[in-house]
Amino acid sequence: MRMFLRLSFVVTLVLMTTVFTSDIFANDSTGYRGTFNLKVGHYGAGTMKINDREYETDDGLCFGSSVDFPVSGDFYLGVAVDAAQIKMWHESEYLLNVGLILKKRFSVNNGSLLIRPAAVIGHAMLNEIAWVDNTTYLTFQIFNEVVVVFDGKVGMLWDVGLFWALSGGNDKNDISGGPFLLIRFGLSI
Repeated sequence: MRMFLRLSFVVTLVLMTTVFTSDIFANDSTGYRGTFNLKVGHYGAGTMKINDREYETDDGLCFGSSVDFPVSGDFYLGVAVDAAQIKMWHESEYLLNVGLILKKRFSVNNGSLLIRPAAVIGHAMLNEIAWVDNTTYLTFQIFNEVVVVFDGKVGMLWDVGLFWALSGGNDKNDISGGPFLLIRFGLSI
């Protein structure tokens, strides 16, 4: 099962990158080459299901970055790297998530306000926590970014979203979890 999840993620990443590569270069003449985003925020409490038994997690910190490039019209494809603090059984560990982002960009008030709904499919890793050894996950996020643009392309960013660990675990445990609330702010450059 783990091999299937890893293979599915790699195939999805390769196909999406291949399909959109020509569009990225085709849009170079638009003058808008994408964004770099830095975020920090709150990762909400939730439920993890380990081998059909549910366990509660506490809320924690999260932070990350992403790069987005235009692919077609106002659609953007990018890569995100996020870390979220997982607190279970009075222990804490960071979940590292790397994902492929698809965003739609809406411009309001001549570009001074941007609204960017997004979806992310990813692969996450979590070091040993309590009695559960290192684990990996297929993840999914949806969120909506709001950016107030100050100087051409630099702006303050806020987003609210949900995060799921759709499936994963290790050789001993099947684990899934979510949804977990994400509330973040940062810079969009």
